Amino acid sequence: MYQKNTKAGSVILVTIVSGLLTMGCNDSDSNDVVVKNVHEVSSAKQAQLETIAPLLDFESADQLSKIKFENVDTEFVTSGKGVTQGKQALALTLRAKDNYKTSFAFTPKDKWDWSNKGLFKVALDIANPLDMSAQIYVTVTDGKGQTHNRSVIVPKRSNDTYTIELAGGDLGMETGIRSNPIGANDPTTPVTWRWGVKQLDLSQIASIKISMTSLLHDRKLIIDNLRLIKGSEYGLDNLTGIVDKFGQNAKMEFPDKVHSLAELLANKQQEEKTLDGKLMADRSKFGGWKDGPRLEATGYFRTSKVDGQWSLVDPEGYLFSHMA
Repeated sequence: MYQKNTKAGSVILVTIVSGLLTMGCNDSDSNDVVVKNVHEVSSAKQAQLETIAPLLDFESADQLSKIKFENVDTEFVTSGKGVTQGKQALALTLRAKDNYKTSFAFTPKDKWDWSNKGLFKVALDIANPLDMSAQIYVTVTDGKGQTHNRSVIVPKRSNDTYTIELAGGDLGMETGIRSNPIGANDPTTPVTWRWGVKQLDLSQIASIKISMTSLLHDRKLIIDNLRLIKGSEYGLDNLTGIVDKFGQNAKMEFPDKVHSLAELLANKQQEEKTLDGKLMADRSKFGGWKDGPRLEATGYFRTSKVDGQWSLVDPEGYLFSHMA
């Protein structure tokens, strides 16, 4: 691709975009996910989470009958960060490379009745031992067929408690933001709201399904301690002062965050040193990968399979990727 001289305005735009990305918009098959604070599931952290109803502890094989698997291999593990309580956890290999969709769903024999639990969240400890992040989609379904849909990125080599608010919190609050900022005192990672019915019929919860789609590589997750934990009301103070003067998340630190105008200008100057208006040495004039496989030059952009995988091909026959 072409490199062009940049101006402060474009640097600010990049800063704003990277700040927004840090709030949770990441590529689902990327090794280099921009990660917000990754929590470790420690004993001190677990102490902050008041369990009001255990659901599955994965301590016995008969619990697998309560889970429906789609293109998933399972095994119990007894050591490692994925084991957060008890003696073992459930390791899942999601065969995403050869299957468009992989999933596992918690499906009780009798529908869960959580109508008398007060304010609560569904919590699940998830570890990702691989060097690839994974985007998971969560669908909670009630007995009426209504669905509550969320999604979150599970960072590479991470171990965290993920939560789904089903009663209380900000479910009854319309702020114009699809998913509100995380509460300042929340030690978990909330799964981001996407669409559906926010307030399900809690007297008849039929299933909690976790799925992945359209990935190029298999994924592995280790899950433990599915339970309900005590929830709380959502404080309006979480909605104040959330964006700084550079358009970034003001309440979170992340790589390359700008803290001052001097730092922004210094970044601009450093970037301009690398931009000389010339093509990168390993790129064709169309942005293709000159050091990679070369196909027939047709004079047109097209798609073609290379080693069994689809790729974009530039007019000179070089493979390329396009990101927007």
